[in-house]
Amino acid sequence: MSYYGKGNNGRPVLLRKYDVTSAVSEVTFDGVFKGDFDWHYLVGVDVATDDASTSIRIMRRASGSDVTTTLDYMGQRGSNTSANENTMTNQTVGGYFDITADETGTDATRQTNSWVISYIANPTHMPTDWGRILTSGVGTSYGSAGDDWWHERTHQLIGSTGFDGVRIHCASGNISNGTFFIYGMA
Repeated sequence: MSYYGKGNNGRPVLLRKYDVTSAVSEVTFDGVFKGDFDWHYLVGVDVATDDASTSIRIMRRASGSDVTTTLDYMGQRGSNTSANENTMTNQTVGGYFDITADETGTDATRQTNSWVISYIANPTHMPTDWGRILTSGVGTSYGSAGDDWWHERTHQLIGSTGFDGVRIHCASGNISNGTFFIYGMA
């Protein structure tokens, strides 16, 4: 096998990396989950959008196409600077992991998002993921200007559709900045 990283020894190995240097409609990593690792991590660093009222979504993919199989999910989100908190239970979504909960602030140039999402391997269909997201910016619908928001979510795939990649995109607008990494870990 050929990797970006050198050796594994129980540490994450960098499999793919993508830097957004000018606005793009999506970032796609196809064929990256091949069953060589027990865990995979998708990391987004300082991701920004050019639309202030959108969501950043991660779609599962198989053989170069989106997997829209329904996901059950639950999670919570809250502000680091206020007592605002929200819990999501017994939710379903059409195949995507929503990073920003449909809100990237009123000033997209100051809004950044960073995350680590773990994909827990299953040889048949890797059904589970969980993520920790930090959103930093102004004027979100959850609180006052300058709030930092955290989101925690977990998804369980309904059915047995496998996937081997992901596509990161916005519900509207483009990804204007950010760096994306995929790691594998035995």
